[in-house]
Amino acid sequence: PYTSYTANAGFHPTGIPNGVFVNQSNMSAGQILLAAQTRANGIFHDLIAKPDAKTSLKDMVDGGGQTILLGENVQSTLWTVTGTADSLNRFASTFVWLYSTDKPLGSGRPVPSIVMRPRFTINGDIDFLVKNPFAPTPVDVARLSSMHQGGANVVYADGHSQFLSQDIDYAVLQSLMTPDNGRSHMPSYSYQLSSGDYVE
Repeated sequence: PYTSYTANAGFHPTGIPNGVFVNQSNMSAGQILLAAQTRANGIFHDLIAKPDAKTSLKDMVDGGGQTILLGENVQSTLWTVTGTADSLNRFASTFVWLYSTDKPLGSGRPVPSIVMRPRFTINGDIDFLVKNPFAPTPVDVARLSSMHQGGANVVYADGHSQFLSQDIDYAVLQSLMTPDNGRSHMPSYSYQLSSGDYVE
C-alpha cells in the first residue's frame, strides 16, 4: 500500500559541518545518525538504530500545537517496509529537516556546509521531481510536498490540521518539526517562532 502522508522523522545529519555534535570528528556515520535521533529533533525515530526511543507530549516543550506530527509527501512510497535500517526505506515514509538555514545562526552553531536549495522546502522543485522520480537522492525528496498549489497539508501533535504555505522560511519549518527548539540541533535553534510565521 502506498500513502502520501508521512511521519516527521526530524533531523537527518547529512553533510553536516564538524562541531554540530561533541567529538564529532571521532564519530562514525552510524554514530552521527544515532546522535541526531533525539526527542528535541523530531517526533518519529529510527527504531532499528534506537529501539527504545519514545516521544510523549511532555517532550513537546514548544507545545503540541506548534509541532508537526504528519504531513504530505508526494514522493513517498510503501509505508509497510520494515526490518531494515536502509535509509531508502526511512525516506520512503518520512520527511526530515537538514542542517541548513535562512535565518541567523544560534550561538555556538557552526556554519552549515549545505547551501539552502529550493528542493529542501515545501513543494520545492515539485514539477521536476514528479516528472523524474528517480533523479534525486532520497534525502532530497524527504520533505513536505503535495499536488496542491501553494503548500501541503500537515497534522500537529495536538490533533489540529493546517494547509501549510510553501512560502514559509526553512527555519520556521524546522521549528515546527522540532518539539524543543532550544535543545535541538537546528542551526537557528534560538529563533523565536510566532504564529505569524506560518499562519496566514
